[in-house]
Amino acid sequence: FRATDFFGAIYMNNTTDVEMAAVDCDKAVTVEFKHDDTLSEESGAVMQCALLYTTIGGQRRLRIHNLSLNCSSQLSELYKSCETDALINFFAKS
Repeated sequence: FRATDFFGAIYMNNTTDVEMAAVDCDKAVTVEFKHDDTLSEESGAVMQCALLYTTIGGQRRLRIHNLSLNCSSQLSELYKSCETDALINFFAKS
């Protein structure tokens, strides 16, 4: 997988690093991923994202997010398991 597009209240100094002024429960970033190989429905897809941030006290922290996703060749299966609000928001912005 590779990230190809980013949406949200962000700043990008280069093509890979996303910078945000603040992160809290009301902030969101949408990332569009592309892949070159076929995805296996049996093994699914696994993605990892790292968030480097500084706390209010000045301490640097690294938060790692791991995500395991199911893959399907059937469009109906995709819509059963997606968050429709997030998907509609993505299509409206892209």
